[in-house]
Amino acid sequence: MDGVRSVRMLSVLALIFLATNGASNDECKVNINTKQCVYETDHKFLSIALDSGLIRHRWLNFSFSSEKLRNLAKGLAPAYLRIGGTNGDFLLFNPNEITHKKCVDSKLSPRKISQDQRGNRYLQSPDKAKHPSFTNFTMTTEDVDNLFTFAKKSGLNIIFGLNVLLRDSNTQKWNSTNAQQLMKYITGSGFSCDWELGNEPFDLKSLVNWTITGRELALDFKILRQLLNEHPDYGHMILGPDVSSPWQPRKYKFFKEYLTHINKYINGMTYHQYYTSNKANVSEFYNPVILDDLITSIQQLNKIMTESGTSSIELWLGETSSAYDGGVPGVSNSYIAGFMWLDKLGVTARLKHKVVVRQTFYGGSYSSINRETLDPFPDYWSAFLYKKLVGSRVLEVHDGTSLGRTIRVYAHCTSTRSGYVSGSLVLIALNTQHNVAQLVLTDGLEKLSVDQYLLTPGESGNLTSQTVRLNGELLNMVNDTFLPNIKPEPIIPPKSIILPPVSYGFFVVPNAQVEACQNACGKQSSIFVY
Repeated sequence: MDGVRSVRMLSVLALIFLATNGASNDECKVNINTKQCVYETDHKFLSIALDSGLIRHRWLNFSFSSEKLRNLAKGLAPAYLRIGGTNGDFLLFNPNEITHKKCVDSKLSPRKISQDQRGNRYLQSPDKAKHPSFTNFTMTTEDVDNLFTFAKKSGLNIIFGLNVLLRDSNTQKWNSTNAQQLMKYITGSGFSCDWELGNEPFDLKSLVNWTITGRELALDFKILRQLLNEHPDYGHMILGPDVSSPWQPRKYKFFKEYLTHINKYINGMTYHQYYTSNKANVSEFYNPVILDDLITSIQQLNKIMTESGTSSIELWLGETSSAYDGGVPGVSNSYIAGFMWLDKLGVTARLKHKVVVRQTFYGGSYSSINRETLDPFPDYWSAFLYKKLVGSRVLEVHDGTSLGRTIRVYAHCTSTRSGYVSGSLVLIALNTQHNVAQLVLTDGLEKLSVDQYLLTPGESGNLTSQTVRLNGELLNMVNDTFLPNIKPEPIIPPKSIILPPVSYGFFVVPNAQVEACQNACGKQSSIFVY
């Protein structure tokens, strides 16, 4: 194995040598403020999601008993596991149904729902659904037991998206009866949960003949907050409103109205963001102009929140991936998607987001793992390395969020799980160019050794490879079940940090003795004001 590893390492070095001698070698000075961290994220900052549609489709190949699947989930812990998506607004918990019957999907009428829910009155809009795929379906007690047991054993905390379309037929307000039944069962089974209410509520009118205003939605959240206040064992944290791209002009009024009336009913403000559609081409995935869209969108988002007097609410990127509508087949689960993924993590941490929720851990073309074999895709390995190396304290890189950067660098203190001593720092670096990039550290850091975790395509030269190499060695699970031990490649001065063309990776400075990583972060605001 050592011989094979040496050959692979030589191939990476050869790539760098040829690129260096055959093309310009762009030098990028990396100036880091090591005196004070600018923000501290949640220790579950990188979190994951499962779509509620998995429950509709009886979990597909998502086997709760799979040791491999559980190990993959553990590899990203600690994290939140969001259960949500469009299907969540068609989901009904049935406390009397232990396991699923053969026929499960139906367009339930208000009368049928009333019978199912012990005489409670509902207006359930899917009765007038525009889209045939979205009809009501049930979640059984077995579903709850399996899901929450899996999460608990994997070190994940569930955030569950409640059905906002369950309305009282008299008042038209959200009817919390079904939610209470779910909460009672969860707590009675010894589990805990945090909550969302509705998914992309502004867009519901495209699915059902029903609309909701921002003010009405805020009042629904008030009902949920009152419920949790009355039953503290049901949970405390509420997140919302899960609006997709709320900075868009057509959503501005709805979003601002929601914020104006939300008061202190939520713990975190969630929004959804995707860079492009599922028809995007490969070049879009590492185009700096498209990557910069997130920065400008957050600027607009912060402006709306400041205008609404809600800038103190924590920002959560509650659902996100590369491309909406399931991702680009063969691309969103490939090496090149790592540019959008790692740059998003760098940008959102620097612009003061508490949590980012990746859509999805399992499911769709943007899945982190193969739905059939459960083998990890490149973005899983990037997330695994991020969890291992990157800590919650965020450092400022000079011009680190400026627009048009072709070499993009973000800095953090190392994670306490990393094995590195306190005071070490880690860089997340991405080279979108087709030239070699050389990173030059400053302020004495350039004299220190660096541990390199360089990620390149598993298939040499194939940007849509669905496998990835770490320092030249193909990343695989051990015995198809266990995650491997990750080892760096040391860079000892005068050698420099080199990023091959169109590549990314993590670079740790183990003995940096960074002051900001050894002292507590100062008082922080939740919103980055430009």
